[in-house]
Amino acid sequence: MLQDDMLALPMTTGGGGMGDFSPPAPAGMGGSSMGATKLSGKAKAAIVVRLLLNEGADIPIEDLPDDLQMELTQQMGRMRLVDRDTLYAVASEFAEMLDNVGLTFPNGLAGALTAMDGRISRQTASRLRKEAGVRQFGDPWERLKALPPEDLASLAEGESIEVPAVLLSKLDTAKAAQMLVHLPGPVARQITYAVSHTSNVTPETVDRIGLSLAAQVDARPDLAFDATPGQRVGAILTEAAAAKREEVLIALVEEDEEFATDVRKSIFTYGLIDSVCSRWMYQN
Repeated sequence: MLQDDMLALPMTTGGGGMGDFSPPAPAGMGGSSMGATKLSGKAKAAIVVRLLLNEGADIPIEDLPDDLQMELTQQMGRMRLVDRDTLYAVASEFAEMLDNVGLTFPNGLAGALTAMDGRISRQTASRLRKEAGVRQFGDPWERLKALPPEDLASLAEGESIEVPAVLLSKLDTAKAAQMLVHLPGPVARQITYAVSHTSNVTPETVDRIGLSLAAQVDARPDLAFDATPGQRVGAILTEAAAAKREEVLIALVEEDEEFATDVRKSIFTYGLIDSVCSRWMYQN
């Protein structure tokens, strides 16, 4: 059952004006004096949204750009009553528009990039993001939550302690715990203690922090290789003959012992399997 008294006409703003509407017809005259054709698009949108809300629909209005959310809310605030004929006309026009939709496209560049994910190169996607700006891609926190925990830890270490405290608070508990694992012990303790001082942080501050961190992620250069240098060399030496592998490893130790250690960690040989199995065999 529709609640007519909760639908709306614009408020009078002085001088007898009725905003987007004409004055309602006197009772008994029949028909509506303010047909749907006399309404602005904003007024029609407000009527449809109010109707759907009255019917209990869950409308993702928060997905609209901020300026449209503001305009819609302001329009609803200017309205009061709508007669049944106008309501029916607007609802019918809306239903007809939906029936005529044959194909929909993603909402904005963010949606387009999501739809094209895996079908365009990472370089192209990154360039589009940088050209459009971080704000064009919705909630920055959704992007940050999708990062690996080691990347989140790297971001946290480069910020003052209050920023990673907010970051930790915005993550789900499992991802937050994984982020702490990748931080040095003293830093992890400082961040967890700083969470106790986030009670009075405003939503605007959280939004700015999210945008700043997301901008840092976008500013990172694209890497040509997914694996680390040690992993790449280790994979190559795994396929090499044993004598050549040892020769190269000895030379690497002389040149850069730390890099040689990383390479050795990435080498997989059957000799390693034999070593582990032998160790297990001799365990009680």
